[in-house]
Amino acid sequence: MSVRIALDNNQPTLYTNLDFISGRAILSLRNHETIAAITVKLEGESRSRLIGDPQLPMGYGVGFHRRREDMTLETELHKVLYRAVTVFPTDDLSHATQGSVYTLPPGQHEFPFRFKLPFNNSCADRQSTFVSIAGLQMQAPGNTDRHVRQTLPPSLHRFEDQAVIRYFLKATVQRPAFYKENFRAVIGPTLEKFMR
Repeated sequence: MSVRIALDNNQPTLYTNLDFISGRAILSLRNHETIAAITVKLEGESRSRLIGDPQLPMGYGVGFHRRREDMTLETELHKVLYRAVTVFPTDDLSHATQGSVYTLPPGQHEFPFRFKLPFNNSCADRQSTFVSIAGLQMQAPGNTDRHVRQTLPPSLHRFEDQAVIRYFLKATVQRPAFYKENFRAVIGPTLEKFMR
């Protein structure tokens, strides 16, 4: 079994608010496979780095006379967007059947998706969510920090040493058996260079 994401019309991986992102989650099966759901998520995050001297008061200018070992490195990660859509089972299929798991035949299966990036960020919208693990439903707390609603920033990749804003897609094939791992695919810019 494998899953991948294919974007429509060779869409770029640089985005701004009100852009559309569409494509397909493509599932390839060699055998019959039991699946609970397939979800596609659109996420956005910003990472920034600041180097400074913790002994200096706020607002003090950065000078070249300080030694590098006297400076500290501060990194911040902030989720600015989180959207998820279940592409399988469709609403029609889940209403037509009584089961919560589905067996798909061997072959290639395609599940279309479409997102529109909102005008504003969604970090202020994060509430508690319900997570289902092996049939047990648990409540996971949302982000406890309070954020201000602002315009969603565009992608930024040119200043990787100081700041990165990236948007990426994740597809997850949820398998109902506790001992079977879920399959995932991610598409979008990586932060490997930024994390060094």
